[in-house]
Amino acid sequence: MFIIRWILGFVVTVAAAVFAVLNRHDVTVYWNPLGEGVVILPAYLVALGFMAVGFIVGGAVVWLNMGRLRSERRKQKKEIKLLKKQVDVAKSKATVSSSPPVPPQAELLPVLSARTP
Repeated sequence: MFIIRWILGFVVTVAAAVFAVLNRHDVTVYWNPLGEGVVILPAYLVALGFMAVGFIVGGAVVWLNMGRLRSERRKQKKEIKLLKKQVDVAKSKATVSSSPPVPPQAELLPVLSARTP
């Protein structure tokens, strides 16, 4: 997927550069349909400007749509930290209690052997 994105980005960049070289003539852009809002710009600048605006608007839409996913990920990170702390506490308790306790009465019992010489 990473390679496909790079190839697609390269193709779009080359196409934009070729378009800019081939369309250097001026275009009249009317900003205000009721008044005299007229701007004369090169055609490639108008096209690249619309592409830039589309890129920014598309990025904003994706960012807004991913808000729920970002908040869910933050909650999951907090939960993972809490669970890691609980695991560390459980491991520390397990290492302390891993040695078997010696009952105090075991020292007082006599040692008997099965064979008597």
